[in-house]
Amino acid sequence: MTWTDIIEAPLVGLMVLNAVVSIAIVRSDGLTGRQKVMQILIVWLVPVLGGLFLGMFIWTQRGSAPATGYVSTADQAASQAYDAIDASPPSRESH
Repeated sequence: MTWTDIIEAPLVGLMVLNAVVSIAIVRSDGLTGRQKVMQILIVWLVPVLGGLFLGMFIWTQRGSAPATGYVSTADQAASQAYDAIDASPPSRESH
């Protein structure tokens, strides 16, 4: 048994783990584009721990963040104003 045989299986496992976590990050609705890029870089540049920690973070955060990452104060204020007058906001379609 050579040293390449000994490290081949763990390296393949690490690459699979990193690929799965990278896909989960890309599919996450709670992150901005920049956050996704930075987290994927961490996964691939910090072997083993980067993939494990960010993978655990992504899976524990599923469903708890709004699709846009976070709701801005302006959006909340506008929503509350329309709720107060029992109306709906105008559509954003171009005329």
